[in-house]
Amino acid sequence: MFNTSHLIEYLTNLPLLQVPSSLLQASLNEGLRIGRTDTGMVIFFDYDEGREAGGEVGLLRYFLSIKAAKAQSQLNQEIPISEQNPLSSWVPKLPTLYEMSFSQEQTRRILTLPLGNPNSIQPMGVVLLLMPRTDPGGTISLTISTSDLPNLVAYCRATANAWSSLRSLTNMSRRLEDLVLLNDVATAITQNRDLSDLLRQIMDTTAQMLHSDACTLMLLDRATNELVFSIPTGEAGNELKQMRQPMSEGISGYVARIGEPVIVNDVTKDRRFNQSVDNKTGFRTRSIMCAPMIVREKTIGVIEVINKQDGGSFNPNDLALLLTLAAQSAIAIENAQLYSDLKDERDKIIAKEEEVRRELGRDLHDGPAQVMAGLAMRSNFIKKLYQAGNEETRLLKELTDMERVAQQAAKDIRTMMFGLRPLMLETKGLIPTLEAYVEKLQTEGWETHLIVEGFGETETESALRLPYNTEATVFIIIQEAINNIRKHAQPNNVWISLSHNDIQTIVTVRDDGKGFDSEATAKNYIERGSFGLLNMRERARLINAQYELSSKLGQGTTIKLLIPNSAMPQVTTQPLMVTMPSIIEK
Repeated sequence: MFNTSHLIEYLTNLPLLQVPSSLLQASLNEGLRIGRTDTGMVIFFDYDEGREAGGEVGLLRYFLSIKAAKAQSQLNQEIPISEQNPLSSWVPKLPTLYEMSFSQEQTRRILTLPLGNPNSIQPMGVVLLLMPRTDPGGTISLTISTSDLPNLVAYCRATANAWSSLRSLTNMSRRLEDLVLLNDVATAITQNRDLSDLLRQIMDTTAQMLHSDACTLMLLDRATNELVFSIPTGEAGNELKQMRQPMSEGISGYVARIGEPVIVNDVTKDRRFNQSVDNKTGFRTRSIMCAPMIVREKTIGVIEVINKQDGGSFNPNDLALLLTLAAQSAIAIENAQLYSDLKDERDKIIAKEEEVRRELGRDLHDGPAQVMAGLAMRSNFIKKLYQAGNEETRLLKELTDMERVAQQAAKDIRTMMFGLRPLMLETKGLIPTLEAYVEKLQTEGWETHLIVEGFGETETESALRLPYNTEATVFIIIQEAINNIRKHAQPNNVWISLSHNDIQTIVTVRDDGKGFDSEATAKNYIERGSFGLLNMRERARLINAQYELSSKLGQGTTIKLLIPNSAMPQVTTQPLMVTMPSIIEK
């Protein structure tokens, strides 16, 4: 019944076929020879393309649709949805002849040759052959002889194995190409420190590698729990820039919430799809593949590719590639953000240093420089008095005044040096340094109160020392707070308090001056030029301290630092209060 005379030649040539299209055509041609027919089709379920031949191939399509429909009905009743595959579930285990009536006058036989999967119980494909018509009145046999069956089975197994090997080789080749490209991409994006340029580079590369119409990258704004579209690509890119989407909406929001990737090849059948984005942009979304970007178990955003080109579907291999890109992109984005933060921090430090230089130059010009110029003039005047003679009384008075001015200049210089770098902080510690600092504040127009508790200072023992970096940072923050009070507060009293226990150290600077709207100021430090407040907050962060600022108009200002200090031994003592009244009369 069947022609297997060319089977050995076919089996010999199979390993030479290294292109899917060639294997499809060769397997179909051999099937047509075996069935002595000109109508047939070959289908591999994991490949979008098949092969068919013959003027009556429509009958085979009809047969396939009927079998798939019946299989679908049975699957819906018996098998979970995740295992449904109506195209393959009806395929028999061995070569089988089916009889099918296409009309009252036409009944045809269809030879079904299953292409089993070496790695699964499910078949990977099938060959359908429309057998020639029988003579009118003749009998139709649906039995395959024992002599033909082994040859048909050999054809099926060889074809299936060749396809499986070819697909494995093709997948391996693609993965090698992807790995080479990923290596180039990883090198490029990890060297890019400009965040906006990096985001665009990631978008362009992802869309190109995954052959999609568009790509979007959304960064998570944790303050608002929203995803922010960052430099999207494709037709609707301009419309999506800086658009925000709540995490509770859309497929991307779902991925950001659960931290797992998603493939949706038909968005019309997925309730999570957010149609409003398409409505806003006029773009038509057919399919979506979305993956989270995670750094140190924290989701920082999602990356999404839209519409596989040429109408195809996203597959697990695409998802694996997207996950790799997402992981690399997440690290590169965090590095770029850290670099940007460091750059901003450097700019702030440079700006602060410039401000300190200007203040130092102004203080030197208005203070010691003027005094030294005055001393030079006095010394010249004294010299003339000495040369004139008979002016001993006046000469002595001028020398006395000159000595007083010189001593005041020396004191002013020491005060400035103390503010710039108090050596006492290194040798004696924070508490003695603050006591000396409070004493130098006697010339200000307010009363300064220093309150210390828990540092264990007695007549015979010195106060407890914190790590030097902590003490230095605390002292600088206190200085900055006092500078702000001097410039803006106009208080009657200022309180500097330090409290230490085995859990934390609390530092507070409080005044009863004019106060301000702290909430409004905190929202725009830089725009308002509040670099002093910003510097205090940033310095507190460097020692892992919690920084708190509270102020209201007419109710003064309070700045508090909560410094974790659990390693410090607990020392209790009575509060020490030092009140330094100002020498300026109220």
